Amino acid sequence: MTQNLHMDHLASWWTEARKHVPKPNRHGFDSLVVFICWQLWKERNDRTFDRQVRTINKVVDGVFDDISAWLLAGYRHLELVSLISVTVAGRDLMPV
Repeated sequence: MTQNLHMDHLASWWTEARKHVPKPNRHGFDSLVVFICWQLWKERNDRTFDRQVRTINKVVDGVFDDISAWLLAGYRHLELVSLISVTVAGRDLMPV
């Protein structure tokens, strides 16, 4: 029951938040949310099953690594996200 409550909360937040993103940028926003969720899920599994803990900076690095890999593969919806990410985090991503 609690898991469904959290999933409903995330889904509600996501649905509402993406309304504030211009339509051409929503694919990139959705991808960013998925990358963040994926890294958090991996961190949870590492802590639960392998007793390994990463710092928040390492988790964020994982998100940037995902973005870089997708940009390298030609996924253009993340171009705007990558520009914002470089500005906010001061990190070099793969050039687009």
